[in-house]
Amino acid sequence: MDFTQYRQKERSPYIIGGHVFAYQPDFQLTIGTSLILLVFMVFFAYINIETLKTMLLEAAISDADKLSETIIKSTHYEMLEG
Repeated sequence: MDFTQYRQKERSPYIIGGHVFAYQPDFQLTIGTSLILLVFMVFFAYINIETLKTMLLEAAISDADKLSETIIKSTHYEMLEG
């Protein structure tokens, strides 16, 4: 077997379900890179969502505290006048 036959055999098409996608090394690199990117995107989306939940909870607690302080102060003022 000479070099050209070896090279042709090495670069045989990657076939799945009768469809030729690409040459195997390129296809594996693309799939690997895509999977790594997907994992990092999911990881950072999870972190982002958890941080957003925490921020929204803190904002709700702060707003509830401000509302309760306003109600306490207004009822205290009404008691002093009455």
